[in-house]
Amino acid sequence: MFKDWLENEPKVTLVCAVTSAIALVLSITGALKNILPFDITWVAILLCGIPILVGARHPEPRHRRAVAQLRICIRRRERGTSSG
Repeated sequence: MFKDWLENEPKVTLVCAVTSAIALVLSITGALKNILPFDITWVAILLCGIPILVGARHPEPRHRRAVAQLRICIRRRERGTSSG
């Protein structure tokens, strides 16, 4: 599974994941605590959070369909009808 992820993911994703992992290790060890004016953990938080926010703002077409199906299911349950 990990090998497939490495082969199929864009290089930008891999760089962000490695950078986040390094930032978390540096934060846990406190290696850059006296050098940087900010906590290095924020690098990992931003690298992980930005794609989530972008995905929420501009969902992919397949996600839009899933959201639409979920809304239909919720409406049917609110009306008391079965989904099929």
